[in-house]
Amino acid sequence: IYSFEKNHKQWEWSDLIKWIAGLKSVCEKYNSKISDEVLIPISKRLSQCLNPSLPHGIHLETLELYDAILKQSTIEDIYML
Repeated sequence: IYSFEKNHKQWEWSDLIKWIAGLKSVCEKYNSKISDEVLIPISKRLSQCLNPSLPHGIHLETLELYDAILKQSTIEDIYML
């Protein structure tokens, strides 16, 4: 998350797709609930990644990451997404 914050102005679209895919891999690998402290900024960034002006590949990776997060979330967590 913090790497997204620090270097976002230097990123290419392919870098963003790799970042999302990497985060999805971590979520799937550890298969545990994401802390609220991390879930809120992730949710903010993911919603930005669904902007219609962004490439389709980013949208697909974002939706797959949402899926991975939702599989590990409880009903109380959903309101933060």
